Amino acid sequence: GQAHEPLHLQNDRVAANGDAKGDDVSGISKWKLDLELHWKTITNALETMEAVPVTTKNIATGATFEKFRARVRINDNFTALLGRAESTKEEALAYFCFPQRTYYDRDLQEEFVSRQANVISIDVLAELLLKIAKVEWSLKTLRLISEMDVGCCKSSPPARWLNEVLETEDMVDAFRSSYPNAQSRFTCWNQQSNKRFENKGFRIDYTLLDRSILGYIDTGPNERLRCCKYPQQKSDNEEASLHAVTASGSFQGASYEGGGIASATQEALDTQFDCPHTGIIYTPPSYSDHVAVSLLLKKDWRQLHMPLNLILDEKDSATKKSQPHKSQKSISSFFGNATSSSKKSITSDKGIGVSTAVTKKSKIKGYFHKNKSSLSQQVSKEINVNGPPFKRKFHVTRDLNMSKKVKETTMKKNSILHHFSSK
Repeated sequence: GQAHEPLHLQNDRVAANGDAKGDDVSGISKWKLDLELHWKTITNALETMEAVPVTTKNIATGATFEKFRARVRINDNFTALLGRAESTKEEALAYFCFPQRTYYDRDLQEEFVSRQANVISIDVLAELLLKIAKVEWSLKTLRLISEMDVGCCKSSPPARWLNEVLETEDMVDAFRSSYPNAQSRFTCWNQQSNKRFENKGFRIDYTLLDRSILGYIDTGPNERLRCCKYPQQKSDNEEASLHAVTASGSFQGASYEGGGIASATQEALDTQFDCPHTGIIYTPPSYSDHVAVSLLLKKDWRQLHMPLNLILDEKDSATKKSQPHKSQKSISSFFGNATSSSKKSITSDKGIGVSTAVTKKSKIKGYFHKNKSSLSQQVSKEINVNGPPFKRKFHVTRDLNMSKKVKETTMKKNSILHHFSSK
């Protein structure tokens, strides 16, 4: 995520390289001059930082929540709130404190530095400049800083592993090899802060191929990345990427007051579907903070390396395990006519315990019977009386008309029974 590159906080004057053309003052990048001029003001304000309680409200339900935000004092007359509302004081202050951060890798059983001391995210730095020093950096400036060699973030074990795979095992990133000039094509965003709708994210989902397969990659009939309503011929630029991730503005972020991600129209939801291709499938933000990546191989590959006829053996045990959804009962199976037999003990009017074998039909059948006259029919059951002195069968009858009112009361308009009763 280029907008999230860390930056080491130093006030040294380093001449800008050729990438900084148009943004320099006397050979020094303007952003560096901004830092030198205002950093003391920022650090003084950060020394006054405290977590203050704030109340947020869910606009959908009206529920309120007590949270915290970081607040700094700029001078005797002005204060500024930083960051967003968090659940705890510690979370609210964490973004604006810059100690060394570490994490423990359970696989390697080793502690690693995730962020060195005095290293700050460019997004956080831009917010501090804006709210404390009233200096706003353009997106161009943020991009410039992220592309310059000013970062101090050490590579994590997963990143080192990926680089090693690409360099030593002759593997290829299918996306980058197909679209070498594509800008800001990310696959994951922080949705808690609505970063998808600014397209400030990360590309952390990959399809890696052996280099020998590189010639078989098919980018699809359009041969370009998706960009929704933006002109296809400009699909490599940043604006095209923003159109793709937001469905040209049809996807909307969640309110910071609560209520969740806004509902999208059917037209917006349908933008995820298109012809097969190699690239990114922009599923709606309500699905996940990630989107899918796709790989399409040419017909030549399929003819050479895939069988002509694929046979699905549904009786194969491994196949069954991979299809757990097929063992799920349908809702209609719960309303069938299956019978069951059970034994239970009853006490006669003379206090003698007897064993009964009762054949019961599904109780629910009476509610969903198609013929209304079934309410007047009789249900019979035989009771075998085995204990002495009885050696005979009792035939017990029950008139269902007696419970007609009960059933009618149960079948209210909004009851599930209402939907299965005959009209």
